[in-house]
Amino acid sequence: MSKNILITGCCGMIGKNLIKHLLNDPDVEKITGFDNFISSNKQDFEKFIKKYDTKNKVVFFEYDITDLEKMTNDNFNFDEIYHLASLASPPFYKKYPIETLQVGYLGTKYILDIAKRCNAKVLFSSTSEVYGDPEITPQHENYYGYVNSFGVRSSYDESKRVAEALCYTYIKEFGLDVKIARIFNTYGPGMMLNDGRIVTETIKSLMNNTTLKIYGDGLQTRSVCYVSNTVNMLVKLMASNCNIPVNIGNNEELTINKIVDTIEEVYKDYIDSIDIIYPANENRNVKIKLKKEYIPLTQDDPLKRCPCLKRNKEILGEEKYISIRDGIFSTIEYFLDNWKI
Repeated sequence: MSKNILITGCCGMIGKNLIKHLLNDPDVEKITGFDNFISSNKQDFEKFIKKYDTKNKVVFFEYDITDLEKMTNDNFNFDEIYHLASLASPPFYKKYPIETLQVGYLGTKYILDIAKRCNAKVLFSSTSEVYGDPEITPQHENYYGYVNSFGVRSSYDESKRVAEALCYTYIKEFGLDVKIARIFNTYGPGMMLNDGRIVTETIKSLMNNTTLKIYGDGLQTRSVCYVSNTVNMLVKLMASNCNIPVNIGNNEELTINKIVDTIEEVYKDYIDSIDIIYPANENRNVKIKLKKEYIPLTQDDPLKRCPCLKRNKEILGEEKYISIRDGIFSTIEYFLDNWKI
């Protein structure tokens, strides 16, 4: 049975990797993408489509999903909707807090209304940020979170929490088939170098020979998951019968310092393995040393972040995770291949 799929936020890292995954699915007839490029790059997406969409299955619309007229005037018909649209990185949701909240509520409502009309399945990309700065670790789906609704991170955190409430309501009131994926930290090819996250900030500092600013003492933890693993789990969740929240991620909990040190080690190994000379280093024999500066934590920055994957494994089965070293190697390769000297 052929499928017509919509992906909102299709130009982001997860969106592009999801498209790449679905293009290899013979049951997928058409992929429609919505994005307004507020936190992504148009030229990068066009380059991506030219490389991977060899059979012209992808149709793109430069849409803001909070635009009611566009969302209601076009007679779309979908079988599945991956609702990924969001301003997920700190520089963007802090710069655009109103837009972040609007995408969470209005954008999600309009997408759910389209799904209701089409009788389409929906996967909503929630986030580990619904747990806030958690008082327990690992975080399980029945934990209600410790979230500040009145702070610099609240526009993003609360946009996802209200969107989950909308999903719950559409499930209960209309019987809509909605999946809720609480996605933990994801990294990999397709990231924007200016997204403000620890993986990209570290790689950028190494590439440009600049000082990396680390918030706090670096002992706060994250559980980073390579993007292909995240996409695999999202596709499996869409195919499941589950309509309750499911954590999506890797439960290997690492300190920020450990993540940074690993990236520095892998970067050195990568540079040693190639013949390209980058401006940050006059030649390959120059010793690469990451400069670090520790600065105060931002408001409500979580100290612990690690998913409990019990429900995940019960519903989705086992996932063979890409190791952090291999994942970081591929991410560095992506950035250096796409970095204009």
